[in-house]
Amino acid sequence: MDFESNDRPIIPPHLAVTLPEIVREIVSFIPNHDLCKNVTLVSRGWEDAARKLLVSRVRVNLTPQNMASYLELTKIRGNHNKRVFLSYFNFENLSPEESNLLENFTSTATAPITELRLDYFPYGAIHPFVVSLFSHCPKLEFVSFAPRPFKIPTIKSSHPKGVSFPKVEKFEIFMTPDYSDFDEFMNSLSLTDFLEIVSIFPNLKTLRCGTLPENIVEYFLSDKASTSEISVRLRNMGTPISIQNRSLFLTRVEFKVGLLNNSANYAVILAIFADQLEKLKLTAEYNLPRKVFDMNNAQVLLTITFPEVLPRLKCLAIGIPKNSRFGSPGRRMVPGLNLKFGGYSTQFPSLEKLVLSKVGECEIRYRSQDDELGEQEWFEVWAGFLSKYFLKGECLTVRDVRTPSPPGKRVGFRLFQKVGGARNTDNLVWEVGDYSDFYERISTTFPNLRWETFEGVNSEKGGRMGADRVRVGITGEEWVEV
Repeated sequence: MDFESNDRPIIPPHLAVTLPEIVREIVSFIPNHDLCKNVTLVSRGWEDAARKLLVSRVRVNLTPQNMASYLELTKIRGNHNKRVFLSYFNFENLSPEESNLLENFTSTATAPITELRLDYFPYGAIHPFVVSLFSHCPKLEFVSFAPRPFKIPTIKSSHPKGVSFPKVEKFEIFMTPDYSDFDEFMNSLSLTDFLEIVSIFPNLKTLRCGTLPENIVEYFLSDKASTSEISVRLRNMGTPISIQNRSLFLTRVEFKVGLLNNSANYAVILAIFADQLEKLKLTAEYNLPRKVFDMNNAQVLLTITFPEVLPRLKCLAIGIPKNSRFGSPGRRMVPGLNLKFGGYSTQFPSLEKLVLSKVGECEIRYRSQDDELGEQEWFEVWAGFLSKYFLKGECLTVRDVRTPSPPGKRVGFRLFQKVGGARNTDNLVWEVGDYSDFYERISTTFPNLRWETFEGVNSEKGGRMGADRVRVGITGEEWVEV
């Protein structure tokens, strides 16, 4: 009998999975979660490429004090960050030291940048030095202005004619949460100046600007603009918002909901774009005591009324803050957001994804005097919100539910339903139960979820709970295993 030889040569792997240049290109398309958990286990070369990419995806905050050390470190490390925040640089009046640092940074570290945030804001035209900085970022896609309170008046200089950055598709005005004059600053913008700022981004698709004057909001919701996504906060305006001819490109909207918001304007926008919206995010900017919630005071509690049907809506996201608390500690807290929702089959017939996430940091006026909510209380806040509004009936279209990570295994949590006690008092009797039952309700409401398991969720009744199709564990925008 002939036996096959065991001395056959070992076939080396294909160059496509070994050449560093190709490996770097492949891993650039892989999400962070898979880079951490899977790609780092393939081989030493793939691990090195994955870890360098993970580091580069973190936003780095560079100041005149730490930029030199960053440039030295990245020279040794061999790669630079793609997301950069340049803060405490006075672009209007740079010192010689700042000029030297930025020249070195521009010549050595800007090539891979895709997202650039600047501690700067212009009134009118953008400063030529900032235009020059953009010109040295060939991969730039996202520009964010995040000014601190101004100490020097902005110079109104005109950028050179013909300057354009067609690859930039996202623009943001970001105010630090400690900036208490946010609304006053934003409302001082004129439509002419704002359009001058964004004119060098001819292919702008995403606008994130918090509070904006009414006429600017109306412009970017109209057919005069081609933006497909907008994130905005609507303060009480003198007149109702009016859009004569709506934009045909807008498919994604985020509403930031805080004090003195105008619920009527939110309803108008949702109604106008009801047949276009594919993604809707509602971000509550504060938590308040349940007693205040029950009073339904329109000044502190905004009600969002969904249209009769959102036929194309595929993703609904809710942002809830963890470091916001109105009232004294010990009171039962709920998000400052009320929803009028009739049912999945009638209002959200195409919904595929439901996301509850933690708001990174709220404005200083909404921030708790104490530390952020404890894990138990935080779980009660978001789980109660999800239970009150979305764990009703059955939805066959949702395949993905994302929630903040649970605090532990056997945790009793309080639902919104009260089973005793006087109305509008703190002496309420709350329903308390094994939190695995809560996840059972998620599985019952959404029977077609595609995720494999609840990590770390065990029923007190014994064994792994029956709901085995939901993946839990999300921090901000990135998945983590819990």
